[in-house]
Amino acid sequence: MSINSTAGALVDIGPATTTAATMADFQAYGPADWLDIGLVEDLGELGGEAEQLLFKAIGEKATRRLKGTPDYGSMELVLGRDPLNRGQQELQTAFRDHRPYAFRVRLEDAPVGGTPSTFYFRAMVSSFRHQLGAENNITRTNVALGIDGEVFEVPAALGLNFSPVMGALTAGEEGTVYAGVTIAATGGTGTASYAVTDGNLPPGLSLNASTGAISGTPTTAGTYNFTITATYSTSGTGAAVYSITVDPA
Repeated sequence: MSINSTAGALVDIGPATTTAATMADFQAYGPADWLDIGLVEDLGELGGEAEQLLFKAIGEKATRRLKGTPDYGSMELVLGRDPLNRGQQELQTAFRDHRPYAFRVRLEDAPVGGTPSTFYFRAMVSSFRHQLGAENNITRTNVALGIDGEVFEVPAALGLNFSPVMGALTAGEEGTVYAGVTIAATGGTGTASYAVTDGNLPPGLSLNASTGAISGTPTTAGTYNFTITATYSTSGTGAAVYSITVDPA
């Protein structure tokens, strides 16, 4: 994978939280929980630095160095001031709040058909200052996020390969046990899970979330279109569109 610029990166603020402490906690938030922080000019730095511990024994000729607790420090954002942007409004609300909030940073580095690098962390808005300046100056807002805990990174991942690729699956017959088909997605890291994320399976059929198998006895004739999304526990997600026709008995 080639190197990438920061252009196109997005920063989102989520709910106030004192409990989100794992990647799964952050990924459990839905699209409606995140607000885009608009007009970000500079993302600053994001990451940790471990405290260096020194030990000097009288009987030894060299100093020992040990790695202590990591400190994820702060992230400094520079924004073009937009008082109507809901994400910037929420940042100001968070500044007045003593609780940490969830944050998400998404880079524009996804391979074709893949998913981008995404960072999740919990932080307190410790500084919210408007930079006004002189005539002909663009008004900006400088924000400091004091990171409270660990920063979780989901690396960019290649898109998943589906089998069957997409399209019409094995037809069924009303009132007869379906012959069955298994959707398999490969190319991710971790354990795959499957879900119907758009449309509907024929009534009477169900999707096994762990194996991707579609089984059951269809009860209503017709053609049914649906999307199956596969999500890997560590990295990788993708979707494919299918249809199943159920013939009358």
